[in-house]
Amino acid sequence: MKINGPDPALPATLRRPKTSSALREAPSEAAARLPDPQEVRSRRLFLWIAAISCLCGPSGAVAGERSGILSRPAEIQGLPCQGRVDYFENGRIQSCILARDHTLVGQPLPEGTEVLFTPGGKVWNYLLGRDATICGLPLPAKSRVFGADMFGRIRFWPSRDILIQGHLCKAVDDGIGHYMYRDGRLCAIWLKQDEVIDGVPCTSSASMVAMPLRVLFLGTERMAWFYEDSRLRQAMLSRDFNVQGHAFKKGDVISLDPDGKLDLSPGKLGAETTGPVKPPWWPRKQARLPALSAP
Repeated sequence: MKINGPDPALPATLRRPKTSSALREAPSEAAARLPDPQEVRSRRLFLWIAAISCLCGPSGAVAGERSGILSRPAEIQGLPCQGRVDYFENGRIQSCILARDHTLVGQPLPEGTEVLFTPGGKVWNYLLGRDATICGLPLPAKSRVFGADMFGRIRFWPSRDILIQGHLCKAVDDGIGHYMYRDGRLCAIWLKQDEVIDGVPCTSSASMVAMPLRVLFLGTERMAWFYEDSRLRQAMLSRDFNVQGHAFKKGDVISLDPDGKLDLSPGKLGAETTGPVKPPWWPRKQARLPALSAP
């Protein structure tokens, strides 16, 4: 039997709903009720501008900070600056490029060196503008050097593989890098290749082909560590090896005391050097910078 309209035997939820008046409108009337596309675009643009204004300062930096390009070299806060200069919100220089050779933290830094500071005004690190000798250690241009840490160690990132004090150090551009003592003697390094140091076969390799998988979790314990007199202090073995009557496997980390005797204590160097090295004030890249007139 044909039924015109909803079947009264069906539940109300399954019956066909009545057509609303809005759907019965003519197409021209429905279109008239839609917002103007130009008005929608204008509103979106306004919201974008408002959001950017809240997040950015007058020159595109994070609110409270200022950046710009010097039209000519200038002395700013006692520093010979050229090119780009960044400031913290407290007015101190965040980063600058040296316009001439200049001495900072007791080290003669060459022209073109980019210097980065902490919000308190201390040198955090610098990128060498050309080859230079830092703490008596010759480093190639574009190497980055950090200030001494709480242990008195100076971290550095050489821009290329470099032979230092008889050890081939690997080029580094991020992470912990290498360490030297204040007098320039090596403290801890990433070996570019396997070496025999003080009679011990050493490596820093994390190759899954050549080394056990467990070495991937050792972090900076894989570095070769030295005492201030340059004697080996800690290293990861490049092969199975017997040390003073004790058998060790490839990938094991061994420690030696200042007299060169095997140290079997469980604590290893490197555990305290894990974690990020870039703080929140690491300079952000900016597409355009306004010119700053020299003071």
